[in-house]
Amino acid sequence: MKLNKVVVMLGGGAAAAIALAVVVLILVLGDDDADITEEAATPIATVLISVTADAVVLPIQSADLSMTKSGILREILVSESQVVSEGDVLARLDNGRELSAFSKTQTDLAIARSKLARQNATIAKERQDEAETLPIDAELAGLELRDAEANFLHVSGAQLAPRDSLFPEWTKFKAIQDEALADAQAGLEQAQEDYLIALGESSTAGIPETSDTLANLASRTLDIAHAEFAVLRAEVDAKEARKLGDVLQDTINDVTAAGNDLDNARLDLEAAKARSALGIRAAQKVADDAEDNLRDRYLKWLGVDLTGEEITKDPETLYREWDLDLDEAFNRSNLAYVNGIAPDDPSTRWNEFTVFAWLYLHPLAGSVLPTCADTLDIQLGQACVNREIEDVWDSHLDAQDGLNTAMSDGPSAVAKAENAIFDTDQALTDAENELAQVQAGRSQISVDHAEGELAEALAERDDLLNFPDPIVVAQTKAKMLAAEARLNDLLDWPNAFEIALARGEFNRAESRYARLSAGPDPFDEARRDALLAEARAAVDVAESNLEIATIALADTELRAPFGGTVTAVDVNAGEEIGPSDVVMRLADVSRWEIETDDLDELSVVNLREDDIVTVKFDALPGLDMQGTVISI
Repeated sequence: MKLNKVVVMLGGGAAAAIALAVVVLILVLGDDDADITEEAATPIATVLISVTADAVVLPIQSADLSMTKSGILREILVSESQVVSEGDVLARLDNGRELSAFSKTQTDLAIARSKLARQNATIAKERQDEAETLPIDAELAGLELRDAEANFLHVSGAQLAPRDSLFPEWTKFKAIQDEALADAQAGLEQAQEDYLIALGESSTAGIPETSDTLANLASRTLDIAHAEFAVLRAEVDAKEARKLGDVLQDTINDVTAAGNDLDNARLDLEAAKARSALGIRAAQKVADDAEDNLRDRYLKWLGVDLTGEEITKDPETLYREWDLDLDEAFNRSNLAYVNGIAPDDPSTRWNEFTVFAWLYLHPLAGSVLPTCADTLDIQLGQACVNREIEDVWDSHLDAQDGLNTAMSDGPSAVAKAENAIFDTDQALTDAENELAQVQAGRSQISVDHAEGELAEALAERDDLLNFPDPIVVAQTKAKMLAAEARLNDLLDWPNAFEIALARGEFNRAESRYARLSAGPDPFDEARRDALLAEARAAVDVAESNLEIATIALADTELRAPFGGTVTAVDVNAGEEIGPSDVVMRLADVSRWEIETDDLDELSVVNLREDDIVTVKFDALPGLDMQGTVISI
């Protein structure tokens, strides 16, 4: 015969053989139900049935809890028999990478939102400024267009469009130009007459219109120019002759000075060699001390004796090659302890015992910061590992730079001194050659002869200039040249270049006025929309990345799916676990289920679901618990 299964739900807990006493009654409701009369609330009959059976006592809810991903179990936050609430963190995997990614995505989102806000503000300000200034700019552009048209018409006289021109009176302007041209022609003729009169080629009665007069004028002008040139040349010759004696003495002095410079250059070379050697030795000493300090810091903090190749690499590169995270390395919970100490792990480049000594044995224990962003973050009595190592690394780099500079500058100074010897030796040779030339040519130039040549040139020039007044000649010539230039300008204006330039200015002004009058530039609006879309897309990407990072971080934590009691912890911190490994067991013992299949049909014939039962335990005499039949 197949046995029926009875499940009883009650409010306390134990496990043993049980005796069921089923009470069949009409429940008496409390004052909360006003519709039940006193007569209806009176029990009609009471039947007591006692059933004894072997049963299993189970919590109302229980679960074997596992992680959703594999990793190193960093910490267990609860112990056996501890009561927890739904959502409490029970255990956590090593989540440094996930925390870093979560923090970075938070920062990225904040930056993206800040950039979007700034972009919105910037573009709103641009649009507001454009709305305020565009009408003014368009009005100014209209004024510039009017001026450009007026200038073009002034230069060319052309009509630009079948509308009222801003400069329509071209006929009047042309008459003015013709009058100015006639005045310029008359002015030139008068200036020519004045110039000829000043030169003595004409009387005040008028200018002779013969070719001989013009030829005489040209010939006299050429003779005066030749005479002026002869005077200048004679003055130079006389001056050179008078200074020849001084030149000879100066050349002798130059030879003496060049010899002295050569001696000084030789002394400078010896001094440069000595300074170079001394500078290189001093720089080498500084570089060696800096390297020793760098080695000492790695040995001091990490117990690492750097190799020759490692001494050339910056701390960040070494940490990456060693797979070293200073914050993790100096975290006490990450050390593997044996008999109360943390021995060195031969698989790592750094010495764990050295780190253990800093954390527990050194007077600074508890005040050692693995990393710090800035020296100002270090308080009195604290030490920062990464700051000390980076500072001595910077000093090491500076010392190496100083050594390289000394090894470059020293030889360079020596080479410069050697070049100076060559230059001064060449200068001495040049001075000696010049002295020989001066001494050889001294007798070839006669001071008296040069003075005589100068007197003759002055006399010839004076003869040519004495007849006309030189001041009047110069003034009238200048006026004649100015009159010629003015006439040429009027004859040449307007030229093709000026017309093209004016037309170009007009076209540019017209284009700018049309663009500003049309309203906001659609290309600017498209650019602004593109910038805003890019900023919004960056925010969307940052939010998506943060959501992914949040899920990844949550996967490193084991949380209670319901409130209850931790009944067992099956793993230890530091172990590598996977999704198939049970980390701990959780049960809700606030209520219990009693299950039994030790009943026959006669025992359960009078049982019904929702019946109220009293449960007694053979192993716990005197303990009676109330329950409800929830399924048969």
